Amino acid sequence: MLSVRGMRPLLFAEIVSTTGAAMTAIALPWLVLTTTGSPARAGLVAAVEWLPMALLGIPSGAVAARLGPRRTMILCDAARVPVVAAVPVLHWLGALDLGVLLALAFLAGAFFPAHFASQRNILPDLLGEEASGLTRANAVLQAANRLPIVLGPALGGILVASFGAPAVLLVDAAS
Repeated sequence: MLSVRGMRPLLFAEIVSTTGAAMTAIALPWLVLTTTGSPARAGLVAAVEWLPMALLGIPSGAVAARLGPRRTMILCDAARVPVVAAVPVLHWLGALDLGVLLALAFLAGAFFPAHFASQRNILPDLLGEEASGLTRANAVLQAANRLPIVLGPALGGILVASFGAPAVLLVDAAS
């Protein structure tokens, strides 16, 4: 299954992308907490980043189906780059107020539903429809997705402590 063309790049991309997003899940609220001193605002920003999962799940699945899973995953990751990178840049410029941050958090999260929907649909494109191969590939893809969800926040916390939240957000944008 790992020898199938496209499977290794997919797994690598998922690990890198998901690790960056998981680090942002720590860095973004931490940035808010350290700059405002408000746990309520930090929680609000974290919640707003994940709000699109509930609001856009079904419509984004339809968009992902039209675009195709590979194209959707690439577009979603690429679209998050300027959005996530804008947070530290605006912070350093002194132009990051709560309203702008909430809008950016929502936009960053708006690309997750289509990306997640595409994860489920890309494997038949790579491997065909044979059930046992799809089952094994799905298990490997889910492991490549879940491991960063567990390790990414820990890595994000270490990097936030070492370099600050804005730097970690830039790492996510690069990932």
